[in-house]
Amino acid sequence: MKEKKIQKNKGISVENLTLSYEKNLVLNNVNFSIKKGSVVTLVGPNGCGKTTLLKIINGFLRQNEGTVYIDSRNIEEIANRELAKILGHVSQMHKSSFPFSVLDVVLTGRMPYISMFSTPGKEDIEKAYQVLEFMGIAHFAQRPYTQISGGERQMVMIAKALAQEPDFLLLDEPTSFLDLKNQIHVLKTIINLARTRNITVLMTLHEPNYALLFSDEIILLRKLENGSFSNRHEYSHDASPEKENILTLSEENIVSSGSPEKVMTPEKIKEAYGIDVEVLEHKGKRMIIPEI
Repeated sequence: MKEKKIQKNKGISVENLTLSYEKNLVLNNVNFSIKKGSVVTLVGPNGCGKTTLLKIINGFLRQNEGTVYIDSRNIEEIANRELAKILGHVSQMHKSSFPFSVLDVVLTGRMPYISMFSTPGKEDIEKAYQVLEFMGIAHFAQRPYTQISGGERQMVMIAKALAQEPDFLLLDEPTSFLDLKNQIHVLKTIINLARTRNITVLMTLHEPNYALLFSDEIILLRKLENGSFSNRHEYSHDASPEKENILTLSEENIVSSGSPEKVMTPEKIKEAYGIDVEVLEHKGKRMIIPEI
């Protein structure tokens, strides 16, 4: 495999990333770079590695090969406590069986700034209220987290991530469990964060039309088929015909990356999802319509 060199400027850079689960390749030779202050969306079918990529960037998973750089620094050389100040993360699923208040949940985002055996101080509480106000949910700061809706919980978790005062925000399906109004509210809030606070956002979305509307750039992924980590080293581009069903070195997750208009074309969407679509334009905005 020919290794690619990504220019490591301020932002996030992923270089030659590969990861397998039980010898099954999930990510193969993934390379991209995200500019500081931009909003970038990962899109693609289920199983293509979107959530896995976020977990690797956040340090939750360890890749087999490759490197992740945050502001030109290898994340493996950044202490966990420091990384928690730099990166905020919101996962798809978040449950709690304890009736903590919404404010208490958001305050847990301040933990990287609180010394061991200490409790949140006045400044931490003020910052927690500020992000609750920013998200428009300060009115239920004292309500038990277990007694609010799934959509409200999603906004609370984004507020918790913002309480970390991160330079980077990783969001895995931030519109999950939200109705249409709140989906748009959250996505507008994310854009506002990037623009006003210079927060770099990397998120996954299932809805490609939202990616078109709310992204500076899109990374379109496909699911790898019939590939394994051992096969990757075993076979090359000149594999014999009887081995054509084996993943070769040329097959990678990323179909295309760049501006939404460049990436989300019918041809590239077909390559990623395996379906035929039309891309229409209405009042200067593009929309993806599946052919049914």
